[in-house]
Amino acid sequence: LTVVLVRRLVVRPIVQMTATMEQLASGKLSQPIPPYERNRDELGAMARALRVWQTAAAKESRLARMIYDLPVAVMTCDLAHQGRIDYVNRATETLLKRVESEMKVPVDRLVGTAIDDLHRQPTAVWSLIADDRSLPLTRRVTLADRLLELTVSPIHDADGHYLMPMLVWTDITDQARLAERFQAEIQGVGQTVLASAQTLNALAQRLTEAAGT
Repeated sequence: LTVVLVRRLVVRPIVQMTATMEQLASGKLSQPIPPYERNRDELGAMARALRVWQTAAAKESRLARMIYDLPVAVMTCDLAHQGRIDYVNRATETLLKRVESEMKVPVDRLVGTAIDDLHRQPTAVWSLIADDRSLPLTRRVTLADRLLELTVSPIHDADGHYLMPMLVWTDITDQARLAERFQAEIQGVGQTVLASAQTLNALAQRLTEAAGT
């Protein structure tokens, strides 16, 4: 009888809690918590702690999914490993796919690659972003036929310590081409106006000379 009670009151709850932890750790965050949260013993404390962990993990998972699905190309680098890329979201993968021919590594192998080895053009990006005192900064990079703008911002923890650089990529090729066309058109209009003014001045001068004769 004592053995049965021990199994029912101690062993079974611990087995349930362990199984729940394993399920949550595997990413199944909707797994129900065993009904021991109201207990005033160690088992209750474990269940309440597991609930807190589940809530925090679910929130972190939603945030991670939101960042991955953002329509903004975001990348982060690991400070502890000399600027190795440790995260890229879907928009980054899509954008860099357009210039993959100019990159040293394929897009699906970006994670783990040093930021300075990202593309074939010699760069020293890491030396600029390793120290948050030089951030934020913006640089433009031409890859293949695309003009990319890279904006780097520092991410800090609650105590102000530099955690990582966040790199945001923007394809500004179309905007740049539009600006070039606009500038060319403005220059063309200016030249036309200048030529017209010169013609009018010449005509006015001839009229003045004719009036004086």
